[in-house]
Amino acid sequence: MDILECMGAIIANRRAELCIGQQVLADRAGLHRTYVSDIERGRRNMTIGTLNKLATVLGLSVSELMKTAESPLVDNGATSRRVAIETVRRP
Repeated sequence: MDILECMGAIIANRRAELCIGQQVLADRAGLHRTYVSDIERGRRNMTIGTLNKLATVLGLSVSELMKTAESPLVDNGATSRRVAIETVRRP
């Protein structure tokens, strides 16, 4: 799994935790829904500005997202990805 796919999975999981759909996330971030879909599937490279918009809507910081996406835990399969994503969640 490359960093774009990891970032997409983190964004999709956080969005699901917040119980919001792609359209709601896209609207709040000022993006198109299909662009958000492509990001979540790891198909699009995004600018730091876009990452910041998404992070803000998701209640996270860009640094939290980047740190989690770069975590070695992310490369060890679905269970490890869940553990890495857990580190992003705020109490």
